[in-house]
Amino acid sequence: MIPFALRENLLTADPDDCMAQVVSEKAQIFTQDKIDAEIIKRGGISEAALAAVRQAEKAVYADIIADGGVISTDLFSTSFSISGVFANQADTFDPKRHAVNLNVNAGVLLKEAAKKAKIDAKKEEIRQEDIANGVYIPMSLIKAEPKEGVISV
Repeated sequence: MIPFALRENLLTADPDDCMAQVVSEKAQIFTQDKIDAEIIKRGGISEAALAAVRQAEKAVYADIIADGGVISTDLFSTSFSISGVFANQADTFDPKRHAVNLNVNAGVLLKEAAKKAKIDAKKEEIRQEDIANGVYIPMSLIKAEPKEGVISV
């Protein structure tokens, strides 16, 4: 389930417009250890074999990226971008002014799985909890009173 809360949409002129914000701290988080335990539980591979495959997989992925390669799997794909300003066509990459960025996007399998994800219908509970904890304050609850003061120049 994807937990979310509705927030006021400050990007539109309509004061009633809302936007959804996923509440990640309320989502189930699956670490590599939890995923590996689930794979072992489903059977077909031992813990030792899985650990060996994972180690090899991590090393291969790291080597591909370190060599400037691009990865494309059912789970994810990678690409690179370079940020920073180059003074002219003759300018070269300078790590003080430029950065190499690794971009990661969901692959076909994860994109299809995301379409099947269910939305948590408890959004109002989450919103009320956020309001109670001061994490979210609706603009309609903020009463701005005019203030008087002196500006010295």
